[in-house]
Amino acid sequence: MYARAVIDRADARQDRIDEIVRRIETGELRPDAGRVIIDAEKWQMAKEKPRVYGDRIEATHTIDATATLTELRKLISVGRGDKLVGSSDVSKA
Repeated sequence: MYARAVIDRADARQDRIDEIVRRIETGELRPDAGRVIIDAEKWQMAKEKPRVYGDRIEATHTIDATATLTELRKLISVGRGDKLVGSSDVSKA
């Protein structure tokens, strides 16, 4: 029950931010004061509902397997002192 109330409160903060923006646009609230309030609301939202409002850092990594295999073959051949192992040699093994 409490957890649901915290989540709902985070969503309600978004409505409050919309109201603050409206007040800034109409001149009822100074932009610098509005920014402070909005930043505080956003911070609270991120704590109350982090999956939606939290700072998300997405890290993606791709690897070119062909280039990696080629490099590994070169390292193996240098270590053994023999010729470069080609893809046709690997399929015969």
